[in-house]
Amino acid sequence: MTKQTIYDAAVIGAGPAGATAAYYLARAGAKTLLLEKEAVPRYKTCGGGVTGRALSFLPIDIETVTENHCYRVEMTIADANLHFVTQRKQPVIRMVMRDRFDAALVRAAKDRGAELHTGCPVLNIRSGNDTVELMTKDCSFFARFLIAADGALSVAVKALGDRHHRYRIPTLEYEVQVDDDTFNRHRAAARFDFGSIPRGYGWVFPKSKHLSIGLGTALNHKGPVNLHECLRQYMASLGIQPLHIERHGFIIPIRTHRGPLFHGRTLFAGDAAGLADPITAEGISPAVISGYYAAESLLHANFDQDAATDLYQQNVEKNLFCDFRTKQLLAHLFYGAPALRNYLFRHHGQRLCETVTDIQLGEKSYPSFPAILKILAKMFLLKPSKP
Repeated sequence: MTKQTIYDAAVIGAGPAGATAAYYLARAGAKTLLLEKEAVPRYKTCGGGVTGRALSFLPIDIETVTENHCYRVEMTIADANLHFVTQRKQPVIRMVMRDRFDAALVRAAKDRGAELHTGCPVLNIRSGNDTVELMTKDCSFFARFLIAADGALSVAVKALGDRHHRYRIPTLEYEVQVDDDTFNRHRAAARFDFGSIPRGYGWVFPKSKHLSIGLGTALNHKGPVNLHECLRQYMASLGIQPLHIERHGFIIPIRTHRGPLFHGRTLFAGDAAGLADPITAEGISPAVISGYYAAESLLHANFDQDAATDLYQQNVEKNLFCDFRTKQLLAHLFYGAPALRNYLFRHHGQRLCETVTDIQLGEKSYPSFPAILKILAKMFLLKPSKP
């Protein structure tokens, strides 16, 4: 590799967004560079739930790295003492550990011809008229396009200017070893507990031999929140007495408006674009989907800048931003108006949970913003049926 080598596309970040993009680019014969700042595999703070919605965009069969299949989902509204269960014949959520999941995607991209450099952090980025320069400690790489999939603390966003408003959700996750009885009690279902923390929720995701337990909360709540204490209380409320804990924390950026997902010859994907779900902060599905469309847009446009950026924006608008305002409204309902949320779930909770389960499976999409307003209005007008 010399300074004069010019790749069709460089991808920074070997998570679900970057590895997916690199796979599809390399498979099509594009000269593809994949840079990852850490060694692979590496631990990543993440619940590790892969929904059915992501499966059709994933380039590989993830069965070999799936730790558990959850056919059942449990959801509680803790501050209203409400509990709901949905179940399907196919897995609603496949549980993975991100080190193995990401490594499998990276391996697939490399096998297709992507040039992989690990332990190679990008220090700065310079965007030119025809190429993008990626500066590392030892050398510079040049590419016609850059796909920035380098996460919440994106170097590309900092280097090229963050023009997007977004807020950051602090999350805390424990990898917890428990006794057999406790594990068996939680192993069959993915659990979500809303109202267990101010303006946030808790989760319990069963892996093959342990539980991933976490909390997330919006930054704009009133007053400080001690996440470690909240998580300790959350586990105690579930009767979970850990035998061993590995503690991890991170932030998840969520954009507050629809805006451009590109800057010059750079396309932003995954957490670098703030594409996590405003309601659950789930990021694997939008990462995989945005990575796929970043690659497909470059290929379909034959690497023409205007055509590629326009096409990428259109694809994300259609497949991820189509329900953007609906999700924002529902997020505000869940976290900013708990009394209203509790009323709706008290009277229509099972119906709502069944719909959300179908959405996670990819069988339905969120209603449009006008439609959700009509649905909410109808729910308030309907007289609740007697049990």
